[in-house]
Amino acid sequence: MDKLSAYKVLQLLPGSSVEEIKEAYAVLSRQFHPEEYPEEFQEIHEAYTTLVAAAEEARERGAVST
Repeated sequence: MDKLSAYKVLQLLPGSSVEEIKEAYAVLSRQFHPEEYPEEFQEIHEAYTTLVAAAEEARERGAVST
């Protein structure tokens, strides 16, 4: 999943902080519980991991957080 799609899935604007990403993930994962909505939850989880990995990579490079 690309970053732009991930932001859309998590209903965030590009450039959102890691804290905002985590909060959006928490809210959506409660709304779309994995036992009831496995496909939706998988998409939410993939979006979260995409954005957190990108933020970690940027931090390691010394760049501004995504």
